[in-house]
Amino acid sequence: MLQNVGDISNIKLIDFGLSKDIQQRGMIKSLCSGSPFYIAPEVISCRLSLACDMWSLGVVMYVALSGKLPFPGESTQEIFENVIQKELDIEGDMDMSQVSPEAKHLLSLIMNKDPNRRISPVDALQHPWFRLFEEGGRLYRDKEYEMYRHEGLQGALKA
Repeated sequence: MLQNVGDISNIKLIDFGLSKDIQQRGMIKSLCSGSPFYIAPEVISCRLSLACDMWSLGVVMYVALSGKLPFPGESTQEIFENVIQKELDIEGDMDMSQVSPEAKHLLSLIMNKDPNRRISPVDALQHPWFRLFEEGGRLYRDKEYEMYRHEGLQGALKA
């Protein structure tokens, strides 16, 4: 969903098909469902909170920066096992070698498996990675900046 038709610089991500209305800091017990690749570890155990949306956003960010899913699998069961058991190795991932340290740091905070330690949306927006894109900043040779600057989001998703 775009804020303005034809302007891919301000994309809105939406998926209300499985949405739940929960109170700030609330936890609810619910049937576990959703898109397997984007489900937070706690959702697999049917524990939902506001932090699970941050995890899903982290998966989107990981895919945009690396071009691949962080926890792939051939079946839903395998994906869930990978999400729960495997550690995310951002520093050791060759597909992330050209990604800035700021982006890697933010991603590690967003994709913390402990929902109580996962960065909040408000704190995430204050992260230094977002300042990389402000005008007047230093020159950046980072993969994500160059892709967005010269190729737009389409280029970033192909990388």
